[in-house]
Amino acid sequence: MATQANEEHVAVAEADDDNIRIDPDDALEKAIHDLQDVVDKDNEAATAGLSKTLREIPLQVQAVIGRAELSVAELNRLEKGSTIALDSRVGDPVDIFVNGVKVATGQMQVSEEEPDRFAFKVTSVCA
Repeated sequence: MATQANEEHVAVAEADDDNIRIDPDDALEKAIHDLQDVVDKDNEAATAGLSKTLREIPLQVQAVIGRAELSVAELNRLEKGSTIALDSRVGDPVDIFVNGVKVATGQMQVSEEEPDRFAFKVTSVCA
């Protein structure tokens, strides 16, 4: 009787002619299995769905032009019009971070499409 109850809570999936037993309540295991199927198959249709999903994930991109170190007292004295000197110079390379990970280096420039905005010209991509 216990075996029959266990059988009711187990789903069977086919993958490369092997039966794989997956607990339908275990979403993580199913997700890993589904992703493994996508990775294992050289079928463009299978990867297209994953690629579309990956392309839609929002990422935070930051251009770091320089850094400064301030004491609490200096921070407390800041007011409108204050200037903070950075550790970089005009023309120095700028680091680009995506979700906190450095992905590229380049130069700041004026956007060709919108001249009142900054843009970033990639000079090297991190491996």
